Amino acid sequence: MTKEEYAEALPLVGRLQLVHNAGGNGMRRGKAMHLDRAGPGEIGSVRPPLFDPVLESMDAKGFVLKGYEISYVDGTSFEHRQAWLVRPLPE
Repeated sequence: MTKEEYAEALPLVGRLQLVHNAGGNGMRRGKAMHLDRAGPGEIGSVRPPLFDPVLESMDAKGFVLKGYEISYVDGTSFEHRQAWLVRPLPE
C-alpha cells in the first residue's frame, strides 16, 4: 500500500477478538484475530480473520498485528500476508 492509498483508506470499525480454534468442522487449528461488527443488532465479521496473529509493534497510539488471511478461488485456498494497524476509537 502506498502512502497515498493509506491516507485515502477508510478505517474499519469493530470489536477485536482473539479466538483459539481447536480445529474440526472446516476450522483451521490455531489462533485467529477477528474484527466483528460492534453496533447494536449487527452480526458478523467486518473482514476475514487474521490467522496466526503476531504483535509486531505497539505504542500509545495503537499496535500492529501481522499474520495472514485466507481466500478461496474455485475451491483452492490462498494465504495472503497481512498487517493490521489497530487503534482505539476516540472517546
